[in-house]
Amino acid sequence: MSPRSTKRFHMVQFFKHLILLISALAATVFFSSSASSLEKPSTPVLLEISGNITQSNSDGSKALIDRSLLTSLPRTKIDTMTPWTDGRTVFEGVLVRDLLDLVGADGKTVQAIAINDYMVEIPMEDFVKYDVIVADHKNGDTMSIRDKGPLWIIYPWNTNPELVNEVYHSRSIWQLRKLVIK
Repeated sequence: MSPRSTKRFHMVQFFKHLILLISALAATVFFSSSASSLEKPSTPVLLEISGNITQSNSDGSKALIDRSLLTSLPRTKIDTMTPWTDGRTVFEGVLVRDLLDLVGADGKTVQAIAINDYMVEIPMEDFVKYDVIVADHKNGDTMSIRDKGPLWIIYPWNTNPELVNEVYHSRSIWQLRKLVIK
């Protein structure tokens, strides 16, 4: 090998190692920032998510969701009729699948628990197949406990007629306070 070829070889090797080092550093920064992306709540907690999750923001393995975190996520509106409201109602909130992705949920079912301890098991596939939301607004207003809030799981009944039955109605839990991933 000529001195010029040797120099070129070493330069190429140097740049390969440099690119690998930069890639490793970028991956470290990305994964460490995504691991801590779930900040501790700064306002009252609306929802607790526990069970098979990889992201938490409290002691133990719970993700505590407050209004500021909830409203910082992409929002979805569902214009639908329900058995519990008069006429069409516009609900706004976060897709449940986005919320579950945020906390790194991995399971087959979600146990949803209300303020009064009403509990229902919801298959994880519901959130993949349908645009189900955790609603925190109804007709533009923040929902209160009196309004079946502050959180209510809403299915897109008007766009998916197969959901208009007792099974999916029972999964539409209002006054939601906790999700347990199983």
